[in-house]
Amino acid sequence: KGKVLLELFSDTDFAGCKDTRRAMTCGVTRLDKTVTSVFARRQGVQSTSSGEAEFYGATSVVMDGRIIKHFLEWLGFEVAYQLHLDSSAAKAMVQRDGVGKVKHMDVRALWIQAERRDNGLVTRKVPGEYNYANLGTKGHPAPRFLALRNMLNIVDCKMIDDEKEIEACSVQAPFDEGW
Repeated sequence: KGKVLLELFSDTDFAGCKDTRRAMTCGVTRLDKTVTSVFARRQGVQSTSSGEAEFYGATSVVMDGRIIKHFLEWLGFEVAYQLHLDSSAAKAMVQRDGVGKVKHMDVRALWIQAERRDNGLVTRKVPGEYNYANLGTKGHPAPRFLALRNMLNIVDCKMIDDEKEIEACSVQAPFDEGW
């Protein structure tokens, strides 16, 4: 139909690294309700609050999503794009213009506000238990880990009945050798 929904889920742990005190960000991208990518990476800056860490994480997720959005638009699709956050503070930072009362804000991250204002980024609050990106920010007890894994439609290859599918999961493409 020429229209697609690009959903970006972001979650961050605040100062999770004991050595650097930097946060871990996880991002999940869904295209028309199908998970297309997941990443977890350490933030390059130290945050002074959990809201600031969540804001920086959101900018990272939106930057990745922006590339996908522009590619889809280049292909001729009309793209609606949404950022899902479980942090009210980060959502408020994205929705205002400027740093507000936040101290020590890295102004390089403020482009996300322009993305919302000028390019149609919609920001939505999602409860933490339904935030797909919660999987990559911290260790979870087995039941929660399995629930998140199921939400993302990640399967355990050992549980697949057909042996050919299991073999397909472990086959390396010729150009992947050495990676």
